[in-house]
Amino acid sequence: MRAIDFLPFGYGVGMLTIFVDRYHRRLGDLTAGTVVVHEGQRITLSQMLQPMHAYVSPRAPGVTPTPLLPNVERLTPADVALVVEFLQCRDALFGDACVSLAHQFAAVIRRHLSLPPSESHPEQFLKHVVREYEVAQAMIARQSG
Repeated sequence: MRAIDFLPFGYGVGMLTIFVDRYHRRLGDLTAGTVVVHEGQRITLSQMLQPMHAYVSPRAPGVTPTPLLPNVERLTPADVALVVEFLQCRDALFGDACVSLAHQFAAVIRRHLSLPPSESHPEQFLKHVVREYEVAQAMIARQSG
């Protein structure tokens, strides 16, 4: 294939395959089964550090929200208020202290909810707990009102 790919006529066929193949592989790439990788846009550090805003589509009208976290109803408003306060003030803490405190909070909440220990990111877990608690409270309010 290499000899055909380098011939003047073969080179044209090789170029044609680039336009015909949906992965833009030349004749030699097709024969060898290689993958063509295209570089994406360059991303700067400041772009990576910006918070991501994910769009979450709204629930369909009339659909009752359901918490996904088991036993979230066991949490008290004081438990959640403490987690929210930590999440709001965590930037004021030093790196290791913040991580250590997040792990401690996550461990206590996991025990309280009868969840197994996890190596997942503790701050993400705590944010998830607050969201799920709010869903559970909205569900309780809708059922009682």
